[in-house]
Amino acid sequence: MGKGDITREKILDAATSEFAEFGLSGARVESIAKAIGMSKNHIYIHFGSKEALFTAVLEHNLGRIHSEVPLTAEDLPGYCGALFDFAMANPEIMRLKGWYALEGRDIELGSFINHWEQKADELAKAGVPGSFPADFLMKVIPTMASAWTIINPFGPPPTALPATKVAAIRQGVIEMIMMLTGAK
Repeated sequence: MGKGDITREKILDAATSEFAEFGLSGARVESIAKAIGMSKNHIYIHFGSKEALFTAVLEHNLGRIHSEVPLTAEDLPGYCGALFDFAMANPEIMRLKGWYALEGRDIELGSFINHWEQKADELAKAGVPGSFPADFLMKVIPTMASAWTIINPFGPPPTALPATKVAAIRQGVIEMIMMLTGAK
């Protein structure tokens, strides 16, 4: 990893924290720069604008889902469980998704969309279990897996729940995917 890559990673890490906390509108590039001992101008040289930095942060973090949770077409309930675990372990990524939904809809996330389309194609080639199309399942599974995260407005944050309750929710999500796909 070269010096430019290390600098980019430092910026993305600091920006992840700032954007997860305050969103696109509330985040301050000055705060990101201060957190890593860099000038605001240096960040703009790397990313061009605050919006471009937010997009880079989203793509970097959402891309982690694809690299860290590979699709297992033959075990969609297990894949859903792995996505649930990832979502619970990475609340900052779930907050970023929430901010994107609130204020970033005009941001093009081409590589992220391409990853999901590739997964849907992979699933279709493997033979979709149940009666639902692959592209539908590739929307429902991550939605179910992340529905219980910090951005869920219909209950306490998962960090406030006992581990046994989180485990029961995880199992319930897996069983829903089993019912949906007819998996055993």
